[in-house]
Amino acid sequence: MYSYLTTKHKLDRNQALGILANVHRESSFNPFAPSGDDRGPGGLFQWKGSRQTPTVDALVKSGDWKGQIDYALNEPAKLSAVIPGTFQNTKFNSPQEAADWWMTKWERPQDPKAGSLVHTDFLSSYTNNNFI
Repeated sequence: MYSYLTTKHKLDRNQALGILANVHRESSFNPFAPSGDDRGPGGLFQWKGSRQTPTVDALVKSGDWKGQIDYALNEPAKLSAVIPGTFQNTKFNSPQEAADWWMTKWERPQDPKAGSLVHTDFLSSYTNNNFI
């Protein structure tokens, strides 16, 4: 996934690791994962409610992780509240900053403080275990 993010989407290291930390926290990298909130098509990014579009449903049912990443990075602003391209055009000083930006702006969880701590643990394990 890291290679896909950095080659196809031209994300830098901080952006790619930020996305991976979110995917790890949300779905444990399982593209078939049902939504933990409503058991609908959640996928890598755990879409729920009105964000579970027919496109998301098809991508999750097929396990198309590349398609899920493509869609997440370009999800219509009316659904995600993030204008497509904003994340890709933002420079982050660290993977943590990128992960927390994605979480608070794109996902909007109930407990961002807890999510940020999980990102810290995941990101530490990636670099300490030469994941990247």
